[in-house]
Amino acid sequence: RLVEKGSAYVAEGGDVYFDVAGYGRTYPELDPSRKFDAGAPRGTPPPGGDGDGAGDANNPKKRDPRDFALWKSAAAPAPDGDGGNPPEPDGAAWDSPWGRGRPGWHIECSAMTSALFGESLDVHCGGIDLRFPHHENELAQCRAYFLEHSQPTHVCSWARHWVHFGHLHIAGRKMSKSLKNFVSIRDYLATTGTPSEFRMFCALHHYAAPASLTP
Repeated sequence: RLVEKGSAYVAEGGDVYFDVAGYGRTYPELDPSRKFDAGAPRGTPPPGGDGDGAGDANNPKKRDPRDFALWKSAAAPAPDGDGGNPPEPDGAAWDSPWGRGRPGWHIECSAMTSALFGESLDVHCGGIDLRFPHHENELAQCRAYFLEHSQPTHVCSWARHWVHFGHLHIAGRKMSKSLKNFVSIRDYLATTGTPSEFRMFCALHHYAAPASLTP
């Protein structure tokens, strides 16, 4: 539907990209500090990247460095710097009108939330690191999908409220499942503090501010 509406385009090799320049609305909106100079030389990455991987601003398949992937083909990788895609793990590719491939990171989340909640959300939450580019790109593609250009933005804001949480640091490092330094509430209560102390810890920190926990 995004391709049919002119909000996305099919690139050489079967990749599909969201057309940021043709979006027609403020981008980025959640974090205006990430605004990109459209007159910058080719290959200049947008501030904070586009979420498609390091160096993707140089991808010659893109019309604009800010464009982000909606569908990535499962074609064999091309030579370095030629905009090719890495090979997919077994089973991580599906048939589509553009050939075998997989959905982009941002469109996966939008598809799931739209399937469950429809055309809009009351509240969308996440860590502060997801505000750009992930949430920004979710917002753009969902507005383009559900909203006609003739409609004012407030008719379909998609997510009415955005809440971004500060990071929790454990012994000086950001808590992360990949780093295996996370502490569950059950573990905290069993080894570190009482329920009242945990409530006080949460109450002393603004939800959007970083917090540190020393085991």
